[in-house]
Amino acid sequence: MSRPTGKKRVPTWLRNLGWLGVLLLGLVMILLTALRLVENSHQKAQALAKPGRTLQKSASKNAVAAASAPEGSAADSRGTPLAELPLIGIHAGDDAAARQELGKQMEEIRELMRSSYGCRVNGVLGFRAMLARMGMAVPETMTEAEAAAEFLRRMERFSTTLAQWQEAIGKGPWNAGGLESKDSYATGNKMFTLAVSLQQLMGTMAEARLRKGDTDGAWSDLKTMNVAADRMGEALVSPVFWLWPQMFQTAHAGMMLGEWTDAQLMEIPRLLGEKNSIASMRGEMDREQFRITGYLTHFQENQSRIQEDFSRSKSPVDKMFNRIGIATATDQQISDNLAVIHFQMDQPFNRFDPVSGIYLGEQAADSGGLPHSKPSDVSFDKFYYMYSEMYGGRHDWVAEQIIRSQSSIDQTRIAAALEMQHRKTGEYPATLDAVSGTFGGSTPVDIATGQPYFYQRDAEGGYTLWGAGIDQKNDGGDENSDVTWKHRPMKGR
Repeated sequence: MSRPTGKKRVPTWLRNLGWLGVLLLGLVMILLTALRLVENSHQKAQALAKPGRTLQKSASKNAVAAASAPEGSAADSRGTPLAELPLIGIHAGDDAAARQELGKQMEEIRELMRSSYGCRVNGVLGFRAMLARMGMAVPETMTEAEAAAEFLRRMERFSTTLAQWQEAIGKGPWNAGGLESKDSYATGNKMFTLAVSLQQLMGTMAEARLRKGDTDGAWSDLKTMNVAADRMGEALVSPVFWLWPQMFQTAHAGMMLGEWTDAQLMEIPRLLGEKNSIASMRGEMDREQFRITGYLTHFQENQSRIQEDFSRSKSPVDKMFNRIGIATATDQQISDNLAVIHFQMDQPFNRFDPVSGIYLGEQAADSGGLPHSKPSDVSFDKFYYMYSEMYGGRHDWVAEQIIRSQSSIDQTRIAAALEMQHRKTGEYPATLDAVSGTFGGSTPVDIATGQPYFYQRDAEGGYTLWGAGIDQKNDGGDENSDVTWKHRPMKGR
């Protein structure tokens, strides 16, 4: 018989319950502590970022000065207030019903534009196919000209909106100061969406006019799109991404159809000669940097927007820690993160020669890396992750976008000159040297290499024009790697 130990045995179920109770109590304490930390430090963060307070000065080279408003930014007071313009004023006004109605109309336009996908053959829209996708029964006897006329008839329901848009872009320059409010960021996005939708609609309608022989009407639309791209670039967003391509597409369609007059073909190189994708993208980056600096510095003014960005996470735990991060960020951490953000936004531009604008390649970028000796010095767990969520992180795509946009500008100008030469001689020239005088000097060179664009005639009576692209290699006009424009004259032209 064993001797008694004098200790009472605790039942297994009671021991398990005890450990479970301790675990639950620990989780509750952690949650309460986190919530208290958020509540206490939130007031400190609000005081830190009161409007008008700049970042603390530091002797370190990492200190970031308060940004000044770039010309054409929301702080620019020149021009007509956007809130007073027809159509645009709906975004800044208090008429919720009008905003909702405009939103429905824009969604209808976007759906119409989606119906055009797959209806383009050799660079030209087929309006018979478009009408079919819009749900209309298309008789076999209907010609493309008749289909284009029917499409324009159906677009008459947007005539008032388009007229207001034309009035707005003709009022310039704009003053975006009237949109400075707690929801100015969202309003700017709505305006960008509106501009893209209407630009696409105008481009499609211009092609319909070309199809039915209304060349003057199509040319008027093209010039309106050109002004819209300039105006939006000055006021809110860069036209590089969505506004310019529609212009190039419309200009190309007129060449493919052979509809532009000689005078209009001569005007196209001049019309696009002032476009410069580096300057446009640089302006957009400057405005974005200014917006980011103000966004992070004036936390209190933008609190609702910041909290909305944090709420994008699906994980409640992530949301909680994100809120803790923003609430406990220090002035120096904000400064360090801004330094990294601005550095990364500037890097793509260091890859272009400052005088000629020619791409120098990846090796031309600053090899010093981040503006800190150790990346760990930067508090990436505070503001940087928010920047990555809002603006897409690093801007490695900027250089490629610049090259593609500038190549499209140059190729559209060259294509117009080639078309003029074709009308004079009945064929396209053997080399680009034949059109060099069209540009008041030498023919535009490939921004990717500094060398002439590649050009080759084909047996079908057309040609292929291409640039090397960001890899700076000639892949024979491969549309996946080169920036390519293929011109194939339409049958019966």
